[in-house]
Amino acid sequence: MSLFLIAALALGAFGSGFVNGLAGFGTAVVSLSIWLHVFEPGTAAALAVTCSVIGSVQAFIRRGTELFTADAVPMMIAGFLGIPIGVSLLAYLDPAYVRFAVGVLLVVYVLFSLARPNRVLTINNRKPVDMGIGLFAGFLGGFAGLSGIIPSFWGNLCGWGKLEQRRFYQTFNATILSATLVVYFFSGAFSGDVGWFALVCVPFAVGGTALGLRLFDWVNEKQFRLAIHLLLLFSGLTLVLPVS
Repeated sequence: MSLFLIAALALGAFGSGFVNGLAGFGTAVVSLSIWLHVFEPGTAAALAVTCSVIGSVQAFIRRGTELFTADAVPMMIAGFLGIPIGVSLLAYLDPAYVRFAVGVLLVVYVLFSLARPNRVLTINNRKPVDMGIGLFAGFLGGFAGLSGIIPSFWGNLCGWGKLEQRRFYQTFNATILSATLVVYFFSGAFSGDVGWFALVCVPFAVGGTALGLRLFDWVNEKQFRLAIHLLLLFSGLTLVLPVS
């Protein structure tokens, strides 16, 4: 394994772990922006999911039940239902168009939200809408590996506090991505060199997540909201201008 390859694995794993530790989502967006320059898409996706799960487990160990909320269960159930829908539509829809549409939505939202920072959405009965968001997120997860972006968009739109947002992101992403990791494992995605690549990623993902979790404790609500805005903007631009 060359030094260049190790450096690419380390940079992607550490960066994705840091973002996961700070925000609870965005691992794939950060890591894939680096790894798609080096690896085949399937390898890059398997490594991104691995780092996502490592970060989620580490966050739950560090923060315990503070990062779990039963309110996210309806969204999770709907997310599981959305995954096979997304997978089944892979044969009929071009993923590039879906990713582009989601990217445009995120960029427009962030620019509007930054221009009108005090404008939030108020809904009395949130559970049905949460399930709709979960279904759409599960669809995007199965279709293009983007399960975490829509819940984070939704929480930011509703003006949730940083801990409430983090609970939903972490709980939802941990379950959806853990299920995805199991599917990847039994489908042979970690055969050959990919398994070794994943092992190299582990310490860097752990270190990045630890730093991100520490920063999460330090930032206030305003700073956290700005960080989420910037991450959503980065996600949107990455989807609009995909890395090839």
